[in-house]
Amino acid sequence: MSEVKDFEVAFKDAIQFAFNREDTIVVATTDHSTGGMSIDRNGNSGSPLF
Repeated sequence: MSEVKDFEVAFKDAIQFAFNREDTIVVATTDHSTGGMSIDRNGNSGSPLF
């Protein structure tokens, strides 16, 4: 989860940078689906293999 927090910080910095410029946009995309990302109440993560 630290990568998600790191991304949030970097994205906010990029947005602030772009906000102060007229020649910059910020585009964020994913490189894969994260629909299976989960952590249950016992701290287990991921999905079991079927």
